[in-house]
Amino acid sequence: MRYSLTASGWLRYDLVSRLWRTIGPVERVYEVGAGRGAAGVRLARHASEYVAYEPDEASASVAAQRFSAAGRG
Repeated sequence: MRYSLTASGWLRYDLVSRLWRTIGPVERVYEVGAGRGAAGVRLARHASEYVAYEPDEASASVAAQRFSAAGRG
C-alpha cells in the first residue's frame, strides 16, 4: 500500500531515492521523526533493516500499523 506523503515527505524521499541511485543498496536505514510512517514504509523497502523513532504517540501508533501492514512491523 502507498500512503500519501506530505510535501516535506516527498522532498525527503526524493532526495534519498536519488542518493540510492548513486551509492547503491544500503543495509540499514535509521529515521528520526518518522511521523505517521508514509515515507518510512517506502524507505524500509530498500534496506534489510529499518529502525524508526517517533516521539509523538499518536503518530507512532499510526506508523506501527502501517509498518505492520507492509510486513515490516
